[in-house]
Amino acid sequence: MNRSVGLSGVFFAATVGVLGCASEPEPESPAGQPTLTNDDRGLVLAAIQRARGENGLVPAVVLADAPPLETAARMIRDGAPPDQAVQVAMQRVVELESSEARGWCIPTDELDAVQLPSVILERDEVTLAVVAVRKAPGSPPPPFVVCIMVLEDGSDFQGSGM
Repeated sequence: MNRSVGLSGVFFAATVGVLGCASEPEPESPAGQPTLTNDDRGLVLAAIQRARGENGLVPAVVLADAPPLETAARMIRDGAPPDQAVQVAMQRVVELESSEARGWCIPTDELDAVQLPSVILERDEVTLAVVAVRKAPGSPPPPFVVCIMVLEDGSDFQGSGM
């Protein structure tokens, strides 16, 4: 089951699958190409943890590696629409294993003020993966897209429960 809905610039997909193991985010490109950076991801993660704390929730469990989200990030950097990128990411999740996950690609002007899906702000415990993408120069605004995947069953993106 795949579903993608654009809501106020937020692209959502739901599917059955689990993410596998991957490498660290790509470093800054010497050629000046937009890349995924740990600093960008860190700003988003800090915003998520801060918002959860303000809602009286425990910190989210954040997974380091998420190959389907890294694929979505690469597609967005190459100019693909975020809704298409999240669909491809969710297709990859289905190909890997069986477990429920939800994913979003959220265009934003500010990484530390990204509009977060309600499940992240309301669920007592949540396991997620995040990538932040700087869009290519000359791309239409906003300059960033944040991709978030939430696991529904406490899996660890490597096929085992927490």
